[in-house]
Amino acid sequence: MKTENDLHPHREWKQIDLVIRDRENDSAIVAIEMKVDSHEGLVRGVPQTIAYRKRLDEETPDTPFLFVTLGVGEFYHAPHGEELVEWIRLRRFHEALKGISTDDLFIERWREAIGKELDLRERCFSADPSRIEEYRGKTWNLYLLGHLKEKLTESLSGRDIGIDPFVYPYGSAPDTVLYFGQSKLPAYLEINQDGRLNLKVYLRDLDTEQPKRERVQKAQEYYQGLLKAYDPKLKTRKLSPRAKGRTIMSFDIGLERHNKSLFLGAEESEIVAKLCEVLEKFYGEDPFDDIDIDPSVHPPYF
Repeated sequence: MKTENDLHPHREWKQIDLVIRDRENDSAIVAIEMKVDSHEGLVRGVPQTIAYRKRLDEETPDTPFLFVTLGVGEFYHAPHGEELVEWIRLRRFHEALKGISTDDLFIERWREAIGKELDLRERCFSADPSRIEEYRGKTWNLYLLGHLKEKLTESLSGRDIGIDPFVYPYGSAPDTVLYFGQSKLPAYLEINQDGRLNLKVYLRDLDTEQPKRERVQKAQEYYQGLLKAYDPKLKTRKLSPRAKGRTIMSFDIGLERHNKSLFLGAEESEIVAKLCEVLEKFYGEDPFDDIDIDPSVHPPYF
């Protein structure tokens, strides 16, 4: 049984947040990468969980690698190398902290902070805004959209309908987005801070106004027919020549917005069912145009 005197903590070992090493032979015992309100990044184009696993295996194969996500980070996207790491989420981390028997003030304060975060998250899930002033930035919306993403995944019960849901903040305000994947580019679906399911057309690869107008018109004609049964609200405002994307229609799925915060305006099961219907129809059909777009240039990946 090793004690703290046998261990050597090494911060930022080959960019990994923390690697605990054996003082005697300097081998790695456990590696920890921790995210709070951020998500997995890239290391020279490779997701961190995959790149860091390789670095560990080059020196000490099979070193336990804990990928810890606290705050809203756990809702952005599952680790891309999920099978290579042990994913520790907020609730499990809080249970571990509660299990530590110590009077150490640092551990106690950490336990309190994580407990508060867990309480804020549960209040959001249960539509209790009594402490809404305590949420950092747009974390209320990110938690709600993240919860919706997980309920959607549960509802699909492992069925692959071509979506890859991802929650993320965008811009300095920031906007909050639940994005459903790239598989039907140049069109895609997302929910942002207005609470509606928006169908958008990607335009960043086009330099001039006329090709942009033609793509938008083609998408409008195609999806008005395809998705008519879901009562879309059409967006017909004038297209800017500098537009990088365009919302062409949106769908009311039952979310409401009050003072810039999103709330469930219907039963959770009803919202998930409506969302599933539109997603299955959109992602189950061919894209409106066969265009080769490099996925790496399209948000929100990393």
